Amino acid sequence: VSGFFKSDSKIVWNGNATEGADNAAAFLKTLPPTKHVIETVDAHAVPVPGLDVPSNNILVSVGGRVTYGDSVTKAFHQVFLLAQDTESGNETQFYVASDVFRFV
Repeated sequence: VSGFFKSDSKIVWNGNATEGADNAAAFLKTLPPTKHVIETVDAHAVPVPGLDVPSNNILVSVGGRVTYGDSVTKAFHQVFLLAQDTESGNETQFYVASDVFRFV
């Protein structure tokens, strides 16, 4: 999982924030097994003010239901920003710059 994140990546999970690839991976490992049912997905390019070229960042919004372990199923909404990994030298490589998860 840490391969999806970089040192400047940020996660906010129900108000609990963490930053960096190692911290993101450690946090995600603490969550119990899940079953997700995705009901909505939407994605858009994100313009960056001041850039002379189009932005290659993508904002993704996901909604659905999730069950953790044997607990009650809850509705959730998750928004994450995929940013182009300019350090990789590969224009098609992205990483999760920001990930916000919330029960609704």
